[in-house]
Amino acid sequence: MSLRSRYLIRNMSGFFVLLLFSICLLLLFVQTFWSFIDARHTGVFPWKMWIINFYDSFQMLFPFITILSALFMFSEMERSRQFLVFKLHGISELQIFIIFIFFGFLCSILSFISGNFPPYSGQQRKESKTSVPLHFTTDEFFLYVENCTMRGSGENVIFKMKKNNLFFSCQARRVRFFERKMVFYEGYVSYDDVNHKNFDSLDLDVNFDPLALIEYFFSALERQPFFKLRSILKSVERLGIRSGFDWIILYSKISYSVLNLFITMIIIPFFFAIKNLSRVKIFIIAIFLTLVIYVLYSAGISLGKAELIPWQISPWISHFVLLCFFVIYLSYIKVKMYNL
Repeated sequence: MSLRSRYLIRNMSGFFVLLLFSICLLLLFVQTFWSFIDARHTGVFPWKMWIINFYDSFQMLFPFITILSALFMFSEMERSRQFLVFKLHGISELQIFIIFIFFGFLCSILSFISGNFPPYSGQQRKESKTSVPLHFTTDEFFLYVENCTMRGSGENVIFKMKKNNLFFSCQARRVRFFERKMVFYEGYVSYDDVNHKNFDSLDLDVNFDPLALIEYFFSALERQPFFKLRSILKSVERLGIRSGFDWIILYSKISYSVLNLFITMIIIPFFFAIKNLSRVKIFIIAIFLTLVIYVLYSAGISLGKAELIPWQISPWISHFVLLCFFVIYLSYIKVKMYNL
């Protein structure tokens, strides 16, 4: 990495850290204020929701911090006439802009890493109780469990599995779930509902992960880390359970982080057309651009969840729009470029 690249990355990182710290303090103040209002009605400070809401707000504002840091750096360079100095040394605007793109790439990596440590990742969905029935059916499996818990236990279980063109059936009073194994207690087994055989305890190896199945039905998938959620979806996919809605949740964890890279592409007009911006104007522009991009991103996600567009592309609609803008504008001003 060249000296100018290290200089620009270091200064943009300084703006990023300063803005990150300032916005986090503001979020803490606002979140604490609203939490105290809730505590006045309930009598208990909602620490859990305080942490979750702060984390979600922090993740949502990551692209805004990225573009604001890049624009502040651009303003500082323009005010101190660093662009003129770079030109005198034969360095074009495009070469400087590439360094800004690299900064967006670093922010995308940081956003993805921070997104893999959500608080209370194993919590149950709001509509789930401590123990609820579990029921699912596919061409090869049938499972019904009463009072199923997130810890992997249940009562009054019925499990059927197609095996060697016969249906293996098991009914038991209790069951414990493990990775690739289920343990039944106090029940009986049969093949095609004949040859019943009682047992006190039965270990049954299966070709799927029962614990992943429980997490899929009962946990809040949006609060799972990327790799954990991917493992859960791959496990239930072996049972024939595949929902585009769930895969949108998974890939949005990547696509939203990558927005930090793509959002830096839209500041390219500042390098060739827009000059002399005050800090107030830069702040307003950053808010406006972030809102526009967030609307595009949310629209893509909503259209995918509504099955109006393929779920595979719905998390990437905003990225495609930003890329098209970048390519069109780059083609428009290519006659001004030199030292490529």
